[in-house]
Amino acid sequence: SAQSTLLNYLFGCDFATRAGRCTQGLYASLMQARGGRLCLLLDSEGLMSIEASRDHVFDAQLALMAMACSHVVLINHKGEMSRQLQELLEVCLFAMQHLHVCKMQPKLCFVLRDQHDRSRGVHEDALRLMRRHLVDASRHLGISLDRWLNVDSDAMYLLPSAFA
Repeated sequence: SAQSTLLNYLFGCDFATRAGRCTQGLYASLMQARGGRLCLLLDSEGLMSIEASRDHVFDAQLALMAMACSHVVLINHKGEMSRQLQELLEVCLFAMQHLHVCKMQPKLCFVLRDQHDRSRGVHEDALRLMRRHLVDASRHLGISLDRWLNVDSDAMYLLPSAFA
């Protein structure tokens, strides 16, 4: 699904890429950013895959690991925002709150590709709805979503189709 390709393009890393599933588990690349600061980039295997023959606990563990130690989390998602993605984020929110593993508030950036409807308004509405569900879930936990995750409506990017 091109997560590694996206990271290579955006940050100039050298994660392995090829057709089909490539990344297994979690890979890391250390790079020096402008100003000399070090930046650790994490590349996880595709989560919530219908082709992966495993339960979703491993997906939640990988997502939690990424969120617990990141300032920015790029979520490269095929198609429109999904209920499955929302549920994964809710599980991570629950775990972050109960395990106290998060020292920072990660900003979630959604990179959407292969959408049926390319109108930005449709996807902004879906992101607002997802945020509202995450706010409701955080209320049930007795916490504030904004304390744990940064989910802004401006953090959504629609990739053009290679076949358009």
